[in-house]
Amino acid sequence: MIKSLYNGISGISAHQNNINVWADNIANVNTPGYKTYNSPRFQNLFTQQVSHLSPIATTDVGNGVTLNPGTRDLSQGGVFSTDSVFNVAIDGNGWFGVEVPNGNGTKDIGFTRNGTFSVDGDGNLVDGGGHYVMGQYFSETFAEKDKDQTYIINSNKNIAKEDLFNISMQEDGTPTNQESIFLPKKMTYELEATKEVKLSGNIDLKNDVSLFETVILEADGKQKLLSISFSKDDSNTVNGPVWNTIAKVKDDEGNTLSESAGITKFKTNGVLDSSTLNNIEHNGIKININLGSEANTLTSSSSEQDHFILADGLRSGDLLNYSVNDQGIISANFDNDINFPVARYAVYHFINAQGLEREGGNIYFKTPNSGAEKFWAYSKEENGTINKETQRGARIKSGFLELSNLNLGEAMTQLIIAQRSYDANSKSITTSDDLLKTALGLLK
Repeated sequence: MIKSLYNGISGISAHQNNINVWADNIANVNTPGYKTYNSPRFQNLFTQQVSHLSPIATTDVGNGVTLNPGTRDLSQGGVFSTDSVFNVAIDGNGWFGVEVPNGNGTKDIGFTRNGTFSVDGDGNLVDGGGHYVMGQYFSETFAEKDKDQTYIINSNKNIAKEDLFNISMQEDGTPTNQESIFLPKKMTYELEATKEVKLSGNIDLKNDVSLFETVILEADGKQKLLSISFSKDDSNTVNGPVWNTIAKVKDDEGNTLSESAGITKFKTNGVLDSSTLNNIEHNGIKININLGSEANTLTSSSSEQDHFILADGLRSGDLLNYSVNDQGIISANFDNDINFPVARYAVYHFINAQGLEREGGNIYFKTPNSGAEKFWAYSKEENGTINKETQRGARIKSGFLELSNLNLGEAMTQLIIAQRSYDANSKSITTSDDLLKTALGLLK
């Protein structure tokens, strides 16, 4: 009977832990990115052999129950919409990384599925606990991480364009060059003066004069009109059409500020042959005049006139906001319609994510069982192109958070079962107590 008391106590202890597990799951039903813990596995303690009833059977008496750890359910949770572009959910495999102080004056990388991120007062991307979010940006422009500085951006900055914005890693997937993400609050996209104009389409031979016009940007941001006129020269057309070509830069009143002239020749089939009008110099800047090449070349034939002119250059712009695409790339959006990729969320992977150790704040840490964090690279197709669909094994949903993957109905059922099991073990103790009272009563 004493043994039955201890058996009941072991059962109460084990099922109390089971209740704690499911109560914790239910308490975190609204925790973004929470991963449910399944019921612990029960296992009987050592048994004691009482007697042999036959050569093939024995009578054993157990000594209670013990608890083995349950497993973590890493299945995908649902998502819900939020009003912040920095709130992100991982659709697929992977974990975000955050810097967590370890008490030794340094920081370790913690891992989480909770993408409740925002930009703090200093411009750092942080989670709900103030931990810096890990990622990568390929620019020395932000090295100072000065919240008060206005950063100047242009197309020559050492920031990777989106199609080249691969997360840096070693060949085995080990991350390199990862750091906390800083997003400036003040940025200006630098003005780019016009340096080239491109002409395309057809110059109709039925016209004596054809005119191309476009607006160009000067280095000070002022706009001027560039006109390029083609006047037919019928004096020498044996080898094809010939046009006298004049380029002019004009002010708002139509006055000519700069001028350049040349001769443009076409072959008998209408394809461009040569031109001596290569550029026009204005305010110390040579503007290249590109008449095209190969399939996109300027032509001259009796076909209907349909020509185009396009000038490069870009007015300056100030930072409007940030956006995040499904590759986790954070882009700065300027009011001159430029979207400029700045940084990228790091998404880590583990050989055995079940081996991660959970800490507070829905943050996990790697262990020898989980293995070291890795990146999954782009997969290359047979033709050498990049398949972005498999990049990092995940897609990023901006403006969303992942829900807990808890099945509330199952959790409540498991909690009821655990409660009944707890009650049953309590009853075994009270029953054993009654039997002890009866036995002691026989001694009177």
